[in-house]
Amino acid sequence: MESLAARADYLCTEAGVSYARISVAAGLSRGAFRLICLGKRRGEGATLGRIAEATGSSTDWLISGVGRPPKKRRILAAIERAEARDWSEVA
Repeated sequence: MESLAARADYLCTEAGVSYARISVAAGLSRGAFRLICLGKRRGEGATLGRIAEATGSSTDWLISGVGRPPKKRRILAAIERAEARDWSEVA
């Protein structure tokens, strides 16, 4: 996967979840992650860090493709943990 958009989209496809679910799990607006997946938004470091944490991927892999992509089980477990988090404490 050569682009950030492709890697972000992979997270949804591999886990079988919507863009909105990952957005909410990462504490982003519902459309923010979708725009990254479509290549219409690059995302700042903090945003990409939140996505990586919420999906069980490394920031290195998400940003540059270095390393291995997370598999379905890991992505889903990370999303479930993130969904239980109160992002208002982070913002």
